[in-house]
Amino acid sequence: MKQNFDIPNTEVMRKKILSILATRWRDFKTYLTREYVHGKKKDEDPCHKYGISEEDWMQFRASRLDDSWQVSNLLINCCMNT
Repeated sequence: MKQNFDIPNTEVMRKKILSILATRWRDFKTYLTREYVHGKKKDEDPCHKYGISEEDWMQFRASRLDDSWQVSNLLINCCMNT
């Protein structure tokens, strides 16, 4: 999952691209959580499809099932919806 990109060396362009990448990464993690941790695909393994190592997937899944993550996620969602 680690790749290098040649980002133009202008500060505005660099910030914009990094912002887009951060948003896409957050969206992808949300998708994995929604579909593969809590959703209809929770019995499936996304490792091969998305090039995720088994170790990384198990750590990610465990973090999303952890009570402290679920509480903080609930608080964030509650605050965003008010």
